Amino acid sequence: MGEVKALIHVDGVARVALFLKLLEGLRAGGPETDPAEGVAALFVTESRPAARRLRAAGEEVIRLSPRRRRPDAELRRLYARSLCGRLGALPPGLAAGYHAEIGALLAAARPDVIWCWNGTKFIDRCLAASGLPLRALETANIAGHFVIEEGGTNAESGTFRALGSGAAPPPPEGFDYAAWRRAWLAGKERPGAPPQARLTGDDLAEKLGQLLTPWRMTPRYIAFSADRALGYLLKRPVTAALAALGKARERGGRAPGRLTYLPQQVSSDSQLLFHAAHDNRSALRLALCQLPRGGALVSNLHPAEHRLSQMLAFGWMALREPRLIPAAGPSWPLLTRAEEVVTINSTVGLEAGILGRPCRFLGRSLFERLLAEPALLTWYLGAHIVPLAAAEARPLPEAIRRRLLPDALR
Repeated sequence: MGEVKALIHVDGVARVALFLKLLEGLRAGGPETDPAEGVAALFVTESRPAARRLRAAGEEVIRLSPRRRRPDAELRRLYARSLCGRLGALPPGLAAGYHAEIGALLAAARPDVIWCWNGTKFIDRCLAASGLPLRALETANIAGHFVIEEGGTNAESGTFRALGSGAAPPPPEGFDYAAWRRAWLAGKERPGAPPQARLTGDDLAEKLGQLLTPWRMTPRYIAFSADRALGYLLKRPVTAALAALGKARERGGRAPGRLTYLPQQVSSDSQLLFHAAHDNRSALRLALCQLPRGGALVSNLHPAEHRLSQMLAFGWMALREPRLIPAAGPSWPLLTRAEEVVTINSTVGLEAGILGRPCRFLGRSLFERLLAEPALLTWYLGAHIVPLAAAEARPLPEAIRRRLLPDALR
């Protein structure tokens, strides 16, 4: 087979550690690997802190230079389909510069496979357009796990397409779903902050650095960032007010009938933006319209939602609609109280399925397909999600190696 070359897009310093661990595990070989063969890596990043960390680890890194070019039709198509384009995080001229640089890089490097995180950033869209095998990584909603998907994550993944075609994977051998579920339920009862709810020091420094270079953003993204900055400052009092309103509504009203739970998603969630006809507000309105007589709808902001405009819009809707009970805090206590869950395409839908709650999806979601058949859910939990601890193994387990490398290169 010879040496395999992976081109790895790292969109921020927070992603560096996992990619390096996986790469080290691949380089350690395996039972079916010829010691003469190896895995070479070329990292590409737009992040200065990520580039510094990768170079310190001895890796080859290309940091994309912020040169502007005139956008063409192909560029505008990729830009419109990217999270950066949808939010305005990159001006089209700067995106065109990245696009040209990536095209030259691919021609010179000739990689065998591409790795990235999530797969919806503009640079990821450019890399995917090359037609090369792409593996997208993302944290799983099961604590301590991540996923490696072909082509993208959730509704963009090869898994989503395969399940939609009726190609059911074989059940995992030796996986005791009942025992796994008992352990998972016990873990969920132990309170803890969701990992997305806090910024690390590296993340914060990177975001501040971005704000200090406004010429690399669009006016739309500057407004978005200001909205989010105000949200960081005022989130505590706003969520406290929402929680107080919800408690008062539950104390003052008669006991509701059927309780429905709608977990809101981050307003900038790529799955929400690209694979749903609803945003949080329209989903809330629809769920309220569909409530049975005497029923109530409980909803909470996503822990990582920091846009003040989204918080205030939810608060205003709750003030005007007595059947809407606003809540604050983690989703688990709300999920266990509810008799039904309605979600757009949140991973909370997966938790609802494991808990045994009926769940309706308003957008395209891998989890809706998993919940359609118990065997698929068992396969996903027992064979598809990857424990973070497995990335520490040396050599990397063969099952993970097969996910990271295309069929022809294994």
